[in-house]
Amino acid sequence: MLCLKINLRVRRCVRVRCPRHPRYNPECEGVGAIRGGCRYCLAIYELYAGKLAVERSLQALEKHITRCASFNAVAVDGKQV
Repeated sequence: MLCLKINLRVRRCVRVRCPRHPRYNPECEGVGAIRGGCRYCLAIYELYAGKLAVERSLQALEKHITRCASFNAVAVDGKQV
């Protein structure tokens, strides 16, 4: 039997702005709005993409945990009957 105890709390607020393109917003505009391959804008977009990847991973983990919990509940109920 595998028993995992996961307690994860991540809080980080990052407020960055490109010195050349201060109005660039990766959330609204995406990677296509980066002008001239600006390295600051690319770094800002990579931060945003990393945040999205972490959020997707946590959602997938939560789905998998609930699926396993419901599967284990059915298995335990099946043994008692």
